[in-house]
Amino acid sequence: MRAVIETQVVLDEPSADQGLVTWFEVRILEGFEGADDAAIGRARVARVHVGQALDAGESVLDVLDADSGELESLCPCFSTRAGFATSSSGGWQ
Repeated sequence: MRAVIETQVVLDEPSADQGLVTWFEVRILEGFEGADDAAIGRARVARVHVGQALDAGESVLDVLDADSGELESLCPCFSTRAGFATSSSGGWQ
């Protein structure tokens, strides 16, 4: 079994509108390189660069909202688990 992971990266300065969320397409394949490539699973994974957003003075809410409504719904998870709601950088609004 093996995993194939693909992504696209913006080659520009990150902002709330782009570059602070990286999406990965993951496929789980049966067999090894050169063997049967039957897909047995897949996932779409988002990596939110929260620290980079806060360092840049961007609002994490704006970053999540600009990407998708699905990510925006995660705002309570970020604020309660990681303490970003009280960030002095003003990144969480």
